[in-house]
Amino acid sequence: MTSPAATVPECASVAEAGRLLGETGRLIVEWATSFTIVMLLSGAYLWWPARRGGGKWWPRRRVASRQRLRDLHSVAGAYLLPAMFIIAATGLFWTRFAGQD
Repeated sequence: MTSPAATVPECASVAEAGRLLGETGRLIVEWATSFTIVMLLSGAYLWWPARRGGGKWWPRRRVASRQRLRDLHSVAGAYLLPAMFIIAATGLFWTRFAGQD
C-alpha cells in the first residue's frame, strides 16, 4: 500500500504534464502556454509608453481608486513579467510540437 504523500506528487506530475486527457490534454497545455506568452508580450507592449524612460515602476498615490487599481495591476505585471515569461517558455519544452527535438 502506498502512502497518500507518495500519490499526491504523482498525481500533480500527471496533471501538470496534461496526461489526464492524453494527447488532447497535451495540445490544450501547449495552446494555453503559447497563448500565455502572447498575452505577456502584449501586456509588456501596452505597459511600455510612447515616451522615453519606460513604463511606470511605482503606482501613483493621489489618484482615484480605479486609477490606483490600474496602476497596481500594471506595476505588478511589470515586476512579475520576467518570471512568468520564463516559467511559460520553459513549459513549452514539454509540449508536443514546440518541445520536439
